[in-house]
Amino acid sequence: MKKIITLSLAVASFTFASAQIKNDRGTFTKPAAKEVAIETKMAVDFNGGGWFSLSDGILGTLSSTVNGSLAAPSVSGAAVKVRRFKSDKVAERFSANLSFANNKTNNENNAEANDHSKTSFGLSLSYGKEKHFAGAERLSTYIGWDVTAGVFSASRKDQNGSASAMTKSSQTCFGFGVQGVTGMDYYVIPKVYLGVELNYGLNYAHTGKLNTTGDAGSTPETKSSINFTPKMGGSFRMGYRF
Repeated sequence: MKKIITLSLAVASFTFASAQIKNDRGTFTKPAAKEVAIETKMAVDFNGGGWFSLSDGILGTLSSTVNGSLAAPSVSGAAVKVRRFKSDKVAERFSANLSFANNKTNNENNAEANDHSKTSFGLSLSYGKEKHFAGAERLSTYIGWDVTAGVFSASRKDQNGSASAMTKSSQTCFGFGVQGVTGMDYYVIPKVYLGVELNYGLNYAHTGKLNTTGDAGSTPETKSSINFTPKMGGSFRMGYRF
């Protein structure tokens, strides 16, 4: 009888330890229903760009489709993701990425009224779902998907010596994308985690007319493009649950 009681206590202790791991920094638990997690991420570009940036997804595709004459500043905005756990295995994900940049030069080459200004603005929103697996102790693994919609606009002003020589150009594009994702979270302290994620998907982009004023020789153009090139990316993430 004593052996049976001892064995039962050992099994119960192991079961409890699997759900809650405790050390001098507190108790580690896996995500549970009704919990919310907020995280930010730094993207890794596998498509030929820089190694790291704070932008990713549809905005990169949209910015690459605007007319090259605009020389739009690169997109670089804070990407924020919110997770809402419907259960310990299923989570909804909401992401937003905002980018704004303005480059301005006055009296270029020491020439009065030789002014140039370039501006870009981008906004994307996404929604998706994740399925989480058991993982191991502090490690939580998942697979999922999301869909994203975004808009990107670029404008340019060039003044060469006088107001009558002012040229203005602008263009706007919009698009959407779908992707599958897989990733993992590792809890470094209770409810605070570091993670990695890989994604693969397709983006569609439609670019509107290039509007130009002040330059009689310009020809407005319209173009649209569908990107069938595999879009693979990755990101390092940091977040917390509450």
